[in-house]
Amino acid sequence: MATPAAEIDIDAPLVEALLASQCPELAHLPVRVVANGWDNTIARVGDDWLVRLPRRATSAPLVENEQRWLPVLAPSLPLTVPVPWFAGRPSDVFPWHWSVCRWLPGQSAAAAPPNDPVETARTLATFVAALHVPAPADAPVNEFRGVALQQRAAAVEQRVAAMGAGVDAARVLAVWAELSATPPWPGPPLWLHGDLHPSNMLTLDGRLSAVIDFGDITSGDPATDMAVAWMLFPPAERAVPLDRRDRCPHLAASGGLGAQPGAGLPHRRRQHVDAGNRSRHAGSGAHRVRLTDIEAPRGLDELDRSACGRNWGGPIAYVAFREPPVVAATIATEHRQRGPQP
Repeated sequence: MATPAAEIDIDAPLVEALLASQCPELAHLPVRVVANGWDNTIARVGDDWLVRLPRRATSAPLVENEQRWLPVLAPSLPLTVPVPWFAGRPSDVFPWHWSVCRWLPGQSAAAAPPNDPVETARTLATFVAALHVPAPADAPVNEFRGVALQQRAAAVEQRVAAMGAGVDAARVLAVWAELSATPPWPGPPLWLHGDLHPSNMLTLDGRLSAVIDFGDITSGDPATDMAVAWMLFPPAERAVPLDRRDRCPHLAASGGLGAQPGAGLPHRRRQHVDAGNRSRHAGSGAHRVRLTDIEAPRGLDELDRSACGRNWGGPIAYVAFREPPVVAATIATEHRQRGPQP
Protein backbone atom coordinates (compact mmCIF):
# COMPACT_ATOMS: atom_id res chain seq x y z
CA MET A 1 0.00 0.00 0.00
CA ALA A 2 1.46 3.32 -1.05
CA THR A 3 2.05 5.97 1.60
CA PRO A 4 -0.63 8.69 1.30
CA ALA A 5 0.48 11.97 -0.17
CA ALA A 6 1.24 14.75 2.29
CA GLU A 7 -1.25 17.60 2.37
CA ILE A 8 1.44 20.05 3.46
CA ASP A 9 5.03 20.18 2.26
CA ILE A 10 7.05 19.83 5.44
CA ASP A 11 10.69 20.79 5.07
CA ALA A 12 13.52 22.06 7.26
CA PRO A 13 12.63 25.78 6.82
CA LEU A 14 9.08 25.11 8.01
CA VAL A 15 10.33 23.31 11.12
CA GLU A 16 12.84 26.10 11.76
CA ALA A 17 10.04 28.66 11.55
CA LEU A 18 7.91 26.71 14.02
CA LEU A 19 10.75 26.40 16.50
CA ALA A 20 11.63 30.09 16.18
CA SER A 21 8.06 31.16 16.91
CA GLN A 22 7.08 28.66 19.60
CA CYS A 23 10.14 26.84 20.96
CA PRO A 24 13.00 29.35 20.66
CA GLU A 25 15.29 27.44 23.03
CA LEU A 26 15.85 24.92 20.20
CA ALA A 27 15.77 27.36 17.30
CA HIS A 28 19.57 27.60 17.07
CA LEU A 29 20.01 23.89 16.33
CA PRO A 30 20.33 22.44 12.80
CA VAL A 31 17.21 20.79 11.38
CA ARG A 32 16.92 18.01 8.84
CA VAL A 33 13.92 15.93 7.78
CA VAL A 34 14.74 12.25 8.36
CA ALA A 35 11.47 10.36 7.75
CA ASN A 36 8.07 10.67 6.10
CA GLY A 37 5.71 8.02 7.41
CA TRP A 38 2.08 7.16 6.86
CA ASP A 39 0.84 9.86 9.24
CA ASN A 40 3.79 11.99 10.29
CA THR A 41 7.01 13.63 9.21
CA ILE A 42 10.00 13.44 11.54
CA ALA A 43 12.68 16.13 11.60
CA ARG A 44 15.80 15.74 13.67
CA VAL A 45 16.82 18.84 15.59
CA GLY A 46 20.46 18.82 16.63
CA ASP A 47 21.58 15.52 18.13
CA ASP A 48 19.08 15.22 20.95
CA TRP A 49 15.66 16.27 19.68
CA LEU A 50 13.05 15.52 17.03
CA VAL A 51 9.95 17.30 15.80
CA ARG A 52 6.94 15.17 14.88
CA LEU A 53 4.42 16.80 12.56
CA PRO A 54 1.24 15.35 11.00
CA ARG A 55 1.30 15.15 7.20
CA ARG A 56 -2.47 15.04 6.75
CA ALA A 57 -5.55 16.47 8.47
CA THR A 58 -6.76 12.98 9.39
CA SER A 59 -3.48 12.38 11.23
CA ALA A 60 -3.56 15.59 13.25
CA PRO A 61 -5.69 14.18 16.14
CA LEU A 62 -3.20 11.35 16.57
CA VAL A 63 -0.49 13.79 17.66
CA GLU A 64 -2.92 15.31 20.15
CA ASN A 65 -3.64 11.85 21.57
CA GLU A 66 0.07 11.29 22.13
CA GLN A 67 0.43 14.68 23.80
CA ARG A 68 -2.51 14.00 26.09
CA TRP A 69 -1.87 10.41 27.11
CA LEU A 70 1.82 9.50 26.86
CA PRO A 71 2.77 11.64 29.88
CA VAL A 72 0.09 9.74 31.83
CA LEU A 73 1.14 6.25 30.73
CA ALA A 74 4.92 6.56 30.49
CA PRO A 75 5.76 6.39 34.22
CA SER A 76 4.24 2.89 34.49
CA LEU A 77 5.85 1.46 31.35
CA PRO A 78 9.12 -0.52 31.59
CA LEU A 79 10.43 0.59 28.18
CA THR A 80 11.17 4.10 26.97
CA VAL A 81 8.37 5.80 25.03
CA PRO A 82 8.54 9.16 23.19
CA VAL A 83 6.82 11.46 25.66
CA PRO A 84 6.33 14.89 24.07
CA TRP A 85 8.62 17.47 25.68
CA PHE A 86 6.94 20.42 23.98
CA ALA A 87 3.45 20.61 22.47
CA GLY A 88 3.33 22.88 19.45
CA ARG A 89 0.11 24.74 18.66
CA PRO A 90 -1.67 25.39 15.35
CA SER A 91 -0.65 28.70 13.80
CA ASP A 92 -0.47 30.59 10.53
CA VAL A 93 2.74 28.67 9.80
CA PHE A 94 1.29 25.19 10.39
CA PRO A 95 -2.41 24.36 10.96
CA TRP A 96 -2.12 21.39 13.35
CA HIS A 97 -0.65 20.43 16.68
CA TRP A 98 2.94 19.13 16.58
CA SER A 99 5.40 17.78 19.14
CA VAL A 100 9.02 18.04 20.18
CA CYS A 101 10.38 14.82 21.68
CA ARG A 102 13.76 13.51 22.75
CA TRP A 103 15.64 11.70 20.01
CA LEU A 104 15.77 8.08 21.14
CA PRO A 105 18.91 6.13 20.24
CA GLY A 106 18.68 2.82 18.40
CA GLN A 107 17.35 1.30 15.21
CA SER A 108 13.99 -0.01 14.11
CA ALA A 109 13.52 -3.59 15.27
CA ALA A 110 12.36 -4.36 11.73
CA ALA A 111 15.81 -3.39 10.42
CA ALA A 112 17.84 -4.53 13.42
CA PRO A 113 16.01 -7.37 15.20
CA PRO A 114 16.96 -8.01 18.83
CA ASN A 115 19.63 -10.62 19.40
CA ASP A 116 17.97 -12.80 22.02
CA PRO A 117 14.34 -13.76 21.25
CA VAL A 118 13.80 -15.26 24.71
CA GLU A 119 14.89 -12.10 26.51
CA THR A 120 12.94 -9.96 24.05
CA ALA A 121 9.77 -11.99 24.50
CA ARG A 122 9.96 -11.52 28.26
CA THR A 123 10.69 -7.82 27.91
CA LEU A 124 7.80 -7.31 25.52
CA ALA A 125 5.43 -9.39 27.69
CA THR A 126 6.27 -7.17 30.66
CA PHE A 127 5.72 -4.02 28.60
CA VAL A 128 2.38 -5.14 27.21
CA ALA A 129 1.21 -6.30 30.64
CA ALA A 130 2.01 -2.85 32.04
CA LEU A 131 0.20 -1.10 29.19
CA HIS A 132 -2.88 -3.32 29.10
CA VAL A 133 -4.72 -1.91 32.10
CA PRO A 134 -8.30 -0.59 32.12
CA ALA A 135 -8.53 2.67 30.20
CA PRO A 136 -10.63 5.66 31.26
CA ALA A 137 -13.87 6.50 29.53
CA ASP A 138 -12.25 9.39 27.68
CA ALA A 139 -9.50 7.28 26.09
CA PRO A 140 -9.12 7.92 22.35
CA VAL A 141 -11.61 6.14 20.12
CA ASN A 142 -10.29 4.23 17.10
CA GLU A 143 -12.85 2.52 14.90
CA PHE A 144 -10.20 0.26 13.36
CA ARG A 145 -8.39 -1.01 16.47
CA GLY A 146 -9.55 -2.89 19.52
CA VAL A 147 -13.08 -3.40 18.25
CA ALA A 148 -15.14 -6.56 17.87
CA LEU A 149 -14.37 -8.39 14.63
CA GLN A 150 -17.98 -8.11 13.53
CA GLN A 151 -17.46 -4.37 13.16
CA ARG A 152 -14.81 -4.98 10.50
CA ALA A 153 -16.78 -7.47 8.41
CA ALA A 154 -17.70 -5.05 5.63
CA ALA A 155 -14.08 -3.94 5.17
CA VAL A 156 -12.84 -7.53 4.99
CA GLU A 157 -15.46 -8.53 2.44
CA GLN A 158 -14.77 -5.46 0.30
CA ARG A 159 -11.04 -6.09 0.25
CA VAL A 160 -11.40 -9.76 -0.53
CA ALA A 161 -13.72 -8.86 -3.41
CA ALA A 162 -11.26 -6.26 -4.68
CA MET A 163 -8.56 -8.94 -5.05
CA GLY A 164 -10.71 -11.03 -7.37
CA ALA A 165 -8.84 -14.07 -8.66
CA GLY A 166 -5.74 -13.03 -6.75
CA VAL A 167 -6.98 -14.73 -3.59
CA ASP A 168 -8.94 -17.86 -2.66
CA ALA A 169 -11.95 -15.81 -1.60
CA ALA A 170 -14.02 -18.76 -0.41
CA ARG A 171 -11.23 -19.94 1.86
CA VAL A 172 -10.50 -16.50 3.30
CA LEU A 173 -14.16 -15.73 3.88
CA ALA A 174 -14.72 -19.11 5.52
CA VAL A 175 -11.92 -18.31 7.96
CA TRP A 176 -13.38 -14.89 8.53
CA ALA A 177 -16.89 -16.26 9.13
CA GLU A 178 -15.60 -18.54 11.88
CA LEU A 179 -13.59 -15.75 13.48
CA SER A 180 -16.23 -13.08 13.36
CA ALA A 181 -18.76 -15.40 14.99
CA THR A 182 -16.74 -15.49 18.21
CA PRO A 183 -17.84 -13.33 21.16
CA PRO A 184 -16.31 -9.90 21.65
CA TRP A 185 -13.69 -9.32 24.34
CA PRO A 186 -15.64 -9.80 27.61
CA GLY A 187 -13.45 -7.65 29.83
CA PRO A 188 -13.18 -3.88 30.28
CA PRO A 189 -11.56 -1.84 27.49
CA LEU A 190 -7.80 -1.91 28.08
CA TRP A 191 -5.20 0.57 26.91
CA LEU A 192 -3.75 -0.47 23.54
CA HIS A 193 -0.76 0.74 21.57
CA GLY A 194 -2.84 0.03 18.46
CA ASP A 195 0.03 -0.35 16.00
CA LEU A 196 2.51 -2.57 17.80
CA HIS A 197 4.92 -4.05 15.27
CA PRO A 198 8.71 -4.18 14.79
CA SER A 199 8.87 -0.91 12.87
CA ASN A 200 7.46 0.82 15.93
CA MET A 201 10.07 -0.62 18.28
CA LEU A 202 13.71 0.33 18.72
CA THR A 203 16.67 -1.87 19.52
CA LEU A 204 19.95 -0.72 21.04
CA ASP A 205 22.99 -2.96 21.43
CA GLY A 206 20.86 -5.91 20.35
CA ARG A 207 18.13 -5.38 22.95
CA LEU A 208 14.61 -4.01 22.77
CA SER A 209 14.97 -0.48 24.11
CA ALA A 210 11.87 1.57 23.22
CA VAL A 211 8.37 1.47 21.80
CA ILE A 212 7.44 4.42 19.60
CA ASP A 213 4.59 5.82 17.48
CA PHE A 214 1.56 5.83 19.75
CA GLY A 215 -0.59 7.68 17.24
CA ASP A 216 -3.13 4.85 17.14
CA ILE A 217 -3.39 4.62 20.92
CA THR A 218 -6.87 3.55 21.94
CA SER A 219 -8.69 1.14 24.21
CA GLY A 220 -10.47 -2.16 23.67
CA ASP A 221 -9.63 -5.80 23.04
CA PRO A 222 -6.04 -6.51 24.20
CA ALA A 223 -5.65 -9.14 21.48
CA THR A 224 -5.13 -6.23 19.07
CA ASP A 225 -1.56 -5.72 20.25
CA MET A 226 -0.61 -9.39 20.20
CA ALA A 227 -0.14 -9.78 16.44
CA VAL A 228 3.40 -8.59 17.10
CA ALA A 229 4.24 -12.03 18.46
CA TRP A 230 3.93 -13.46 14.95
CA MET A 231 5.94 -10.63 13.44
CA LEU A 232 8.85 -10.66 15.87
CA PHE A 233 9.32 -14.13 17.36
CA PRO A 234 9.90 -17.74 16.34
CA PRO A 235 7.28 -20.20 17.65
CA ALA A 236 8.95 -21.11 20.95
CA GLU A 237 9.20 -17.48 22.09
CA ARG A 238 5.88 -16.47 20.57
CA ALA A 239 4.01 -18.09 23.44
CA VAL A 240 5.77 -15.95 26.05
CA PRO A 241 3.97 -12.64 25.46
CA LEU A 242 0.76 -14.49 24.59
CA ASP A 243 0.60 -16.93 27.47
CA ARG A 244 2.74 -15.86 30.45
CA ARG A 245 0.32 -16.19 33.34
CA ASP A 246 2.90 -15.19 35.93
CA ARG A 247 3.65 -11.74 34.51
CA CYS A 248 0.62 -10.92 32.42
CA PRO A 249 -2.38 -13.10 33.32
CA HIS A 250 -4.84 -11.06 31.27
CA LEU A 251 -2.81 -11.82 28.14
CA ALA A 252 -3.19 -15.50 28.91
CA ALA A 253 -6.91 -14.86 29.05
CA SER A 254 -6.90 -13.01 25.74
CA GLY A 255 -5.16 -15.98 24.14
CA GLY A 256 -4.93 -14.63 20.62
CA LEU A 257 -4.52 -11.90 18.07
CA GLY A 258 -6.52 -8.98 16.90
CA ALA A 259 -5.19 -6.37 14.52
CA GLN A 260 -6.81 -4.82 11.48
CA PRO A 261 -8.94 -7.48 9.83
CA GLY A 262 -8.32 -7.50 6.11
CA ALA A 263 -5.63 -4.85 6.21
CA GLY A 264 -3.77 -4.73 2.93
CA LEU A 265 -5.97 -7.20 1.12
CA PRO A 266 -6.66 -5.05 -1.96
CA HIS A 267 -2.95 -4.43 -2.37
CA ARG A 268 -1.60 -7.97 -2.51
CA ARG A 269 -1.84 -10.79 -4.99
CA ARG A 270 -2.07 -14.39 -3.84
CA GLN A 271 0.70 -16.92 -3.59
CA HIS A 272 -0.58 -20.19 -2.15
CA VAL A 273 0.87 -21.29 1.15
CA ASP A 274 -0.17 -23.89 3.68
CA ALA A 275 -2.96 -22.77 5.99
CA GLY A 276 -1.06 -24.20 8.94
CA ASN A 277 -1.93 -26.61 11.70
CA ARG A 278 -5.42 -27.26 12.93
CA SER A 279 -6.40 -29.85 15.50
CA ARG A 280 -9.67 -30.80 17.15
CA HIS A 281 -9.58 -32.58 20.46
CA ALA A 282 -12.34 -34.90 21.58
CA GLY A 283 -13.90 -34.96 25.01
CA SER A 284 -14.92 -31.50 26.18
CA GLY A 285 -15.61 -30.32 22.65
CA ALA A 286 -12.93 -27.68 22.96
CA HIS A 287 -10.68 -26.90 20.01
CA ARG A 288 -7.07 -26.62 21.14
CA VAL A 289 -3.70 -25.97 19.67
CA ARG A 290 -0.55 -24.96 21.49
CA LEU A 291 0.51 -21.47 20.55
CA THR A 292 4.04 -22.74 20.05
CA ASP A 293 2.76 -25.09 17.33
CA ILE A 294 1.56 -22.25 15.11
CA GLU A 295 4.29 -21.92 12.50
CA ALA A 296 4.67 -19.16 9.97
CA PRO A 297 3.61 -20.48 6.55
CA ARG A 298 6.30 -21.76 4.24
CA GLY A 299 8.22 -19.01 2.50
CA LEU A 300 7.01 -16.38 4.96
CA ASP A 301 10.29 -15.20 6.39
CA GLU A 302 9.44 -11.55 6.94
CA LEU A 303 6.10 -10.01 7.87
CA ASP A 304 5.16 -6.46 7.13
CA ARG A 305 1.48 -6.60 8.03
CA SER A 306 -0.65 -8.92 10.10
CA ALA A 307 -4.38 -9.04 10.59
CA CYS A 308 -7.45 -10.96 11.64
CA GLY A 309 -7.34 -12.25 15.14
CA ARG A 310 -9.35 -13.26 18.11
CA ASN A 311 -9.13 -13.28 21.84
CA TRP A 312 -10.24 -15.43 24.76
CA GLY A 313 -12.82 -18.08 24.02
CA GLY A 314 -12.50 -18.10 20.26
CA PRO A 315 -10.30 -18.77 17.25
CA ILE A 316 -6.94 -17.25 16.57
CA ALA A 317 -6.26 -16.34 12.97
CA TYR A 318 -3.20 -14.94 11.40
CA VAL A 319 -3.15 -13.32 7.98
CA ALA A 320 0.15 -11.97 6.75
CA PHE A 321 1.32 -10.01 3.76
CA ARG A 322 4.80 -9.47 2.40
CA GLU A 323 6.72 -8.80 -0.81
CA PRO A 324 6.70 -10.88 -2.94
CA PRO A 325 2.99 -10.90 -2.21
CA VAL A 326 1.65 -13.55 0.11
CA VAL A 327 -1.69 -14.00 1.74
CA ALA A 328 -1.55 -16.71 4.38
CA ALA A 329 -3.87 -17.83 7.12
CA THR A 330 -3.17 -19.94 10.15
CA ILE A 331 -6.16 -20.85 12.26
CA ALA A 332 -6.25 -22.18 15.75
CA THR A 333 -8.84 -22.27 18.48
CA GLU A 334 -8.38 -22.42 22.18
CA HIS A 335 -11.46 -22.56 24.35
CA ARG A 336 -10.87 -21.54 27.95
CA GLN A 337 -13.22 -22.60 30.72
CA ARG A 338 -12.61 -19.49 32.83
CA GLY A 339 -13.18 -15.82 32.20
CA PRO A 340 -10.63 -13.02 31.86
CA GLN A 341 -8.16 -12.54 34.67
CA PRO A 342 -7.94 -9.35 36.73
